[in-house]
Amino acid sequence: MIFYKLYLLLGLLELTLELLEIQVGVFAVKPLLMPILFWAAKGESSMSISLKRLVLWALFFSWVGDVSLLFESAHKIFFVLGLLGFLSAHFMYISCLGKTIDFRQLKSFKGQLGTALMVGLLVLLMTYFELKGNSTYTGFLRIAVPMYSIVLGFLVVLSANQLNSKTPSGILLFSGALLFMLSDMLIALSKFSSSLNFMSDGLRSFFIMLTYILAQLLIVRSLSTKTGPNTHAYLQ
Repeated sequence: MIFYKLYLLLGLLELTLELLEIQVGVFAVKPLLMPILFWAAKGESSMSISLKRLVLWALFFSWVGDVSLLFESAHKIFFVLGLLGFLSAHFMYISCLGKTIDFRQLKSFKGQLGTALMVGLLVLLMTYFELKGNSTYTGFLRIAVPMYSIVLGFLVVLSANQLNSKTPSGILLFSGALLFMLSDMLIALSKFSSSLNFMSDGLRSFFIMLTYILAQLLIVRSLSTKTGPNTHAYLQ
């Protein structure tokens, strides 16, 4: 548990640095978040070896995304690398969940909400950004961002339709996936439109990182919780 506590402490420090716009501090602290959570997940005895391997790869790719986005102002390739890093992380998390989906849950509130959010995000990206997007939303990104959103939306839908979706671990998983979607939506709105210009740069970064830090923690904790039907029984 020490690594989870350290992760939260570093997370609070990161949020403070983002809010105060102390970029030197952000460059020092942000790359440490996923490695700390990596070691927290690595120490989880309740995870099977196969599941743990997928979670650790997801955190590694998330770290690649975090570090890449630190340099996005230097060249747009770093934003693409960040996108690819998080895309790979989502595929790892989807691999953790894909075989435990219960399609009967699609009729539940969470199932319908998750599906509605996925469709809503795609509509936002494919209409709003096409109409209101700035000069950054061009070329490869006009294809890559919607495709990325489909994958992230699929993760939300899967998290809402797990066999154990009504247990504490299922609620943690769904909450984490929703927060991940919210974090990425805030990034997209900040980068490709002027919708959030009423906020300072520090405040936007604060909310992006707040939702992201909580999302990663909730997803990892949900996959290591043994409450209810095992979310990773098929990997035992």
